[in-house]
Amino acid sequence: MCRTKSAAADQSPQSQPHVLLLVCGGIAAYKAIECMRGLQRAGCDVRVAMTDDACKFVGPTTFEALSGHAVATNLY
Repeated sequence: MCRTKSAAADQSPQSQPHVLLLVCGGIAAYKAIECMRGLQRAGCDVRVAMTDDACKFVGPTTFEALSGHAVATNLY
């Protein structure tokens, strides 16, 4: 479970919860952005992996810019 914002400010990167957000194709891919932002506000380090179909709804660069990490878009 992620901690509140005030507790997140006191965390070192090693103690920060890590979350992998998997995004698949569908209109809900847009909501995944809000989900990621909520997790970040709660103090989580969020990484994203997307299917090819999800990339048709939301570009991986959106998630890269917001998460600060590269987005996995294929198996290899």
